[in-house]
Parts: sequence; C-alpha cells; structure tokens
Amino acid sequence: MNVTVAFIGMGVILLLLDFLAFSKKKMAASISLVWFAFAIGLILLAVLPVGQPWRNHSTSFLYIPNILLFGFSVIGLFLTTMAISVLQTRNRELAMQVSLLNQENEHILQRLEVLEKGNKS
Repeated sequence: MNVTVAFIGMGVILLLLDFLAFSKKKMAASISLVWFAFAIGLILLAVLPVGQPWRNHSTSFLYIPNILLFGFSVIGLFLTTMAISVLQTRNRELAMQVSLLNQENEHILQRLEVLEKGNKS
C-alpha cells in the first residue's frame, strides 16, 4: 500500500464527508471550513514532493498501522465535531423557543393584570 495513496484517499473521503454533513445541515459552516482545510492539507501533504522518509516504498509497510490509527482517529474526531455541531444548533433553537415562550408568558401576565383590574372596578 502506497502511503501517498492512503493520504490522498483519506483527504478525499474527508472532503466527501464534510460536504455531505454540511449539505444535510449537520455541521456548522465554520466547523465545516476547518475540516475542508484539513482535508486539503492531507491531500497536499501527499501530493507535494517534500521528501519525507515515509515516501520510501521499501519501508512504507512500517507506517500502515500508524496510518490506520490516524485515519480512524480523524474519522472519530470528524463524527464527534459533527455531533457537537448538531447539539449547538439544537441548543440555539431551544434558546430561541424559550425566549419566545418567555415573551408570550409576559404578554399573558399583562393581559391577566388588565382583566383583574377590569373585574375589580
């Protein structure tokens, strides 16, 4: 397994997951942009001829466990940030609903005071 292909594959998979999560509104735009930049960075790391020792084909089998661990860790972090983004969106929606309920409650209390003053007269 060529290490360059593994990094390109991880970057492309991350780009696809990022696009799907953002299009289904499961990830905020700011967080999605960070993951997009990370995926592009992975692809550039694999494509640019920097000359790291892991590019040597004779020793690339030594890096396979590390690449797999890195890949699973990145996917786990992606899923975690996606869940956090969904929870942030729900929290924002709940805060808006509570604000509307408080406003409605205030309006009802004001009408109740007016009605009680009208009944006492």
